[in-house]
Amino acid sequence: MYEAEDLELCIDEAVYYGDGLVVIPFRCEGDADLGFAIFKPDYWTIRDDEFDSINVEELNDHYFLAQKEYRVGVAGKLAVQLDSDRLCEGVATDQMEEVAGDAEYRVDSVDEVWLAKGEG
Repeated sequence: MYEAEDLELCIDEAVYYGDGLVVIPFRCEGDADLGFAIFKPDYWTIRDDEFDSINVEELNDHYFLAQKEYRVGVAGKLAVQLDSDRLCEGVATDQMEEVAGDAEYRVDSVDEVWLAKGEG
């Protein structure tokens, strides 16, 4: 996925694991290149309006390796590592944005991927 759009964080389902680690479920959409094998005779039956949007290369005698951009949805969990030393000192409400801005973010897991409406 190139860039996450329509990001929904499920803050009410966040779990604090201690030492400043918070895991937050999320959902988002974005455009991604998907790779797949396509049977050569099937490739030649693709509609003209889709034909140009699929990139293919030779895979073997019977299949092409194809790539196409699709709109996908993703659900998973975002791990947020906050500065535990600052949390221990106590953080005022007006400082929480700064603490969150200094946090380390990473996708902890991808639990579900689907083709979204309005594919790319």
